[in-house]
Formats: sequence, C-alpha cells, structure tokens
Amino acid sequence: MTPTTEFFGIPIVDVPATVDTPTTVARYLATWLEAKGQLPANELDRIVKATMKRESLGSTGIGRGFALPHTTSDAIEKSAFVLGRLAVPVEWDAIDGAPVHTVAFLVCNGSDRAATMRELAELVVRI
Repeated sequence: MTPTTEFFGIPIVDVPATVDTPTTVARYLATWLEAKGQLPANELDRIVKATMKRESLGSTGIGRGFALPHTTSDAIEKSAFVLGRLAVPVEWDAIDGAPVHTVAFLVCNGSDRAATMRELAELVVRI
C-alpha cells in the first residue's frame, strides 16, 4: 500500500482488484491514510461509515470515471486525501452511469464546514 506516484502533491495509490465496492474502496483508502499517520486508527470504522452515509445522500460519482467520496472527522487537525487508481472499475451510481476508475478520497476536520467545502473544491480543481 505505497503510492506509485504523486499528482500535484496528492499521493496516488493503486487499489487492487479485490477492492470492488464503494465501501471497500473507502476502507482501503482510509486504511492507507491511517498507515501514513494521517488518520487515527481508532477512527477508521467511523470514517468509513460516515463516508458511506454521505454517499447515501447522493452519489459522489461525478462522471467520466471519477468519484469524490468525502467526510469529516473531529479527530484530525489537518485534512487527509489520496487518489485511488482502481484496478477494476467499480459501479458507483455516478451521474453519467459509468463505473468509477479513479477515486479522490478526502477527510477534513469537522469543526469548520465552510473550510471543508473549500478544501473539496480545491481538490476538484487540482484533479
């Protein structure tokens, strides 16, 4: 679980074919961030559940094979993000109906909603 490269300072991680649902993708990328010291281990389950709860409100599949799952956590001070390059495209209920092959996973500090939205917008622009 090491990044193969970086894109504008964002690590890119190759996600294996066995990770084949939105939930398992979120768990894989959250675990990678935890291994790099960016997320506390005791928050992983909560972060994955919160990510999927957000996903249930409306898909973060933005089309053309991209998804932007995101959540917040009061347990972190600095936002954590990673790009996942999926070995096998995953059905994500994307706006265009296409499966997802690239996931930008973002976890922001939950204390400032406006900052969270700015960081999400910045991530989209960087991608």
